[in-house]
Amino acid sequence: MHRDSIRRLALAVVAAGIMAVPVSFVVADAAHAQVAAPAAAPPPATAETPAAAPTGVQTYVIDAKKSVLAVQVFKAGAASAFAHDHLIHATQLSGSIVVDPAEKARARVEVTLPTRGLVNDDPKLRKQYGVSGDISDGDRATVLEHMQADGQLDIEKYPTMSFVSTSATVGEGNKLTLNGALTMHGVTKAISLPVEATVKGQTIDARGSVKLKTSDFGIEPYSALLGAVRNQDGIILHVHLFAQTR
Repeated sequence: MHRDSIRRLALAVVAAGIMAVPVSFVVADAAHAQVAAPAAAPPPATAETPAAAPTGVQTYVIDAKKSVLAVQVFKAGAASAFAHDHLIHATQLSGSIVVDPAEKARARVEVTLPTRGLVNDDPKLRKQYGVSGDISDGDRATVLEHMQADGQLDIEKYPTMSFVSTSATVGEGNKLTLNGALTMHGVTKAISLPVEATVKGQTIDARGSVKLKTSDFGIEPYSALLGAVRNQDGIILHVHLFAQTR
């Protein structure tokens, strides 16, 4: 091959090698930059971002001043038209409600009240629960005396009443049934209390009613005038529990 041709060929090969190096370097460097690029930072929190809903088991303490436990007692007998139905309610109570938002069936309720704190026939509550008729202060005092006596609640021997739920059956919406043990007059019986419970913020409001028999708890219905006026064995327990977190 001619000497000039050889020189030109050599120069062409060298030039090709010089051109190839930057190209391969740029491609490799671009690939490296793509891998090493940091992920985009998440957008900052704003005031419009909603707060996360409370999770986990919540314990609510019952507020005695905003709660009502009342028993409606009905009259019977030949002279019952001249008597009154009565409404007995607790002026003192304590307890708690435990709720798991993720599993309503784990709801638990505990309530205790002193029998000495039971009073009868508050005019406002009688109206609230649809118990008709007005009762004088003197009649109210007489009813209270009979109610606390040995043959009835016997408050000296049985100073407290309580309810402790053991399970819950979930219904539609906010409805559920609390299954548990009611202790009254020294006797404990299993009962099922249907309630509707509403949780709002840090509070819970539960309301329900259940029919019971006083004889199931060893209390014979009060009777006077040889039975012409007496209490029915069946009563209605009205429950309104208002509680809030600690």
